Amino acid sequence: MIHPGAPWSKGLPRLIAPRAEAALVALGGPDDPARATATTLETLYAAQGAAVEAGSTACAVLLLFAAVHAACRLPPPAYALPEDQPEPSLSPIEWLLLAARERDRGGGPAGLRTALDRTIEALGDAVQGGGASTLPAASPLLDFGLSAIMPAALGASGEGDEALASAGRALGQLARLACEVRALLDPNTRAPLPQILAAIAAEAGVTGIGAALARWVCPSPDRLPWLRIVGSAEVVTRVVSEADRLAEDATRALEGEAKRVVDELVASLARVVRRVNGARFFAFVPKSELEVDELERTARLACRTLAADPELRESWDLQRWGGFADVPRVGRLFPVGLCLLALHEAGEDVTARARALLEVRRVDGFRYFDDYTGIPPDSDDLGLALQLVARLPERTTLAAELAPALGLLCAHQAEDGMLPVWLDKGLLEPVPEGAPAWLGPRCVAVTLNALLGLAEAGIGLPEGVFDRALAWCLRTWSAEKEASLAYYGAPYTWLMFARLACVVEKAGAAPDLVATLFELVDAQERVLPTLQAADGGFGSVVSTACHLEFLARGRGRTFDPWPMVHYLAARQEPDGLWPREPLYRCPGKDGVPAAHGARTVSAAFCLRALAVTRARLMGLDPSRARAGA
Repeated sequence: MIHPGAPWSKGLPRLIAPRAEAALVALGGPDDPARATATTLETLYAAQGAAVEAGSTACAVLLLFAAVHAACRLPPPAYALPEDQPEPSLSPIEWLLLAARERDRGGGPAGLRTALDRTIEALGDAVQGGGASTLPAASPLLDFGLSAIMPAALGASGEGDEALASAGRALGQLARLACEVRALLDPNTRAPLPQILAAIAAEAGVTGIGAALARWVCPSPDRLPWLRIVGSAEVVTRVVSEADRLAEDATRALEGEAKRVVDELVASLARVVRRVNGARFFAFVPKSELEVDELERTARLACRTLAADPELRESWDLQRWGGFADVPRVGRLFPVGLCLLALHEAGEDVTARARALLEVRRVDGFRYFDDYTGIPPDSDDLGLALQLVARLPERTTLAAELAPALGLLCAHQAEDGMLPVWLDKGLLEPVPEGAPAWLGPRCVAVTLNALLGLAEAGIGLPEGVFDRALAWCLRTWSAEKEASLAYYGAPYTWLMFARLACVVEKAGAAPDLVATLFELVDAQERVLPTLQAADGGFGSVVSTACHLEFLARGRGRTFDPWPMVHYLAARQEPDGLWPREPLYRCPGKDGVPAAHGARTVSAAFCLRALAVTRARLMGLDPSRARAGA
């Protein structure tokens, strides 16, 4: 076994910053499977009699291992106090660059350099998606790229012997399995995500793997659910059996001294894997309904926090920087409306607050800033106002009062069916001369939001207006995707498609358009789970909330909400809100586009997603039922 003071490691400080050396040590102590494997490969290279600088090969290989660890490793077991935090580790790409430098320093035969080059390139492509919940069986992240390195270590020429490549792949997977088991039983060990263990558990028919993994990799890790899964007798037996199979495959094609050297490594790795028997104890710990309890608690805390703030001031877009905001300009309707819609979905009575909010309507409809006519009315605010109207007892009366704004919307429809963002023609309160130029007039997400409001409020429009707008959205999104968005991101847009799919038939849309919308949503419903990260999320809180609600609104398909629920619950702040994330582009200082978001707006998306999920789990129709009903 190699240790940090081994001869090859003495060259590290002059090449790598001290924080990198510290991170290498953090991969494990003297018995770390990665270090042991790197040392064995160095021995195999040296046996070829090639002129290679001492230790350079092991160093390069270990740096490749470090890249994989950095791409998909587990977080620390708990928050560290500021004075205890180590230097931040390097990114996967930085590790690969260091591996390339070490390869150049070592020299050696062309086969060695080619193998390392090929591995560095393959890992570079793979680490971009290193946080995925599942990896293809051929991914170099699962075997540290040893399918290319092993043949070179044994002097294979060209692309290497396929039998040796298979041996290298098996050796790499055994090393990774050992790393995963070691991290499972030692919470202070950094290691790759336990994806080989997860695959073995899935083959055993175990359920709840994604939720258990999400709990383990959340900011405050809970290892118990994952230990229960791996600790079951069936999974433990399969893990040991898989280790034996990989050990046999790793040495079958070898002979002589090479076989002896690899046999020694394989035996040490197998011993580490067999420590999985220590997880058996956790299989006897009684299970509890942690998932349901967590969903309820998380939603309840968010609901109480939002309901306790009558004006929801934290959500406001407040501009007071000068220019057009020479006096403070307040944008309330849209961000506050998002919060009220979420509270309604969670079962809160928001009637009085919604009525008060709708009173900000002006003669031409709704403006983004309450008292500023320099921005024309927009279809996004109108769509959200209609969604609020649909939830009020007097919606018929209110819809009639909005007739001028609806007429303005229809008059602005383009020949191709687009409903523009800005309704700036024929205004009774025209935009004054010299007003700033606002952002683009065209956005699929905005048109979808307007159509959603029209459908929910049951507004009767001139013949063809709704269908032409829906057809434009479907056609433009299919052709342009994110390029068709001026104000929002793709997760929000997909959520608008899903929400519209729940009510589009009530709007009397043409059957062929309804069918196309359903096909689009169904296809994305099949794709989304493949994009989910191992922590249960989709890269951010709001994106995860959007995708959770999207899937919860699915049309009859089963889905596993718990990894996403745990992701959101783990990132909820003590007061019940979530961190601020930008949601939509808006006018900013000196006319430069800004991005508005607020903790309450983030909470609105999370609460609504949790409420719709709860309704789905209760067997209710998420398009009609409220979670608190």
